[in-house]
Amino acid sequence: MKSIICLLFLVFLMVYITFYMYKYHKYSCKSNYDYPFQDPTLPTDVRLDNLMSLLTPEEKVIIKFIFTIILFILTIIVSFFFVFKVDMLWIGESTRGIIS
Repeated sequence: MKSIICLLFLVFLMVYITFYMYKYHKYSCKSNYDYPFQDPTLPTDVRLDNLMSLLTPEEKVIIKFIFTIILFILTIIVSFFFVFKVDMLWIGESTRGIIS
């Protein structure tokens, strides 16, 4: 009987602590944001528009340049693996009796 009472007390204590921590976190993290793009409740397009409006033209050019380089590298990687896979399929199926 004592073990059941202790177990119930521990469960109650865990639920109380969890609720208290949630309540503390909820009130300590009020929506005091410096910029609208930091507010997660706003839609994504509004946040992106605000973020892009805060960037300078030089920063926008740098972002586009970095995106272009990443896209170029990904294109090379994907095309290499596609050509390699197609080449391996061609060697594997059509030359089965010739090579082996």
